[in-house]
Amino acid sequence: MSSSSSWGQSPAIAAGGAAAEAAAAAATGAAQPVAAQEPVPPAVCADVGRRMQHADNFWQQLEAAAAAEVGPQKAKRFVAAFQQAHDNKVQAANLEQADQLAAQIFAAIQQQQG
Repeated sequence: MSSSSSWGQSPAIAAGGAAAEAAAAAATGAAQPVAAQEPVPPAVCADVGRRMQHADNFWQQLEAAAAAEVGPQKAKRFVAAFQQAHDNKVQAANLEQADQLAAQIFAAIQQQQG
């Protein structure tokens, strides 16, 4: 990506930074209820859209990297196991916490752009 944002990093590193910012905001009580927040500006939505598109390629990138390391057959099994573990984590997620985290991430992105 040609963007100069923190998403030049791997998605995991960038997400970890956003999660850390969100956790710090939550710890200080700075988070507002989702209903009380202003609408997300179009530029922020576009930025998040680009980031999500990059994240959508994650599974293909993971399989390609694994294939280079262990071969195509083992790579498919590795990715399937990794994806199952990921799906289990997502299914176990608390949706209210995820919604609050998403709102905090949007706010952090908005501050970076402002």
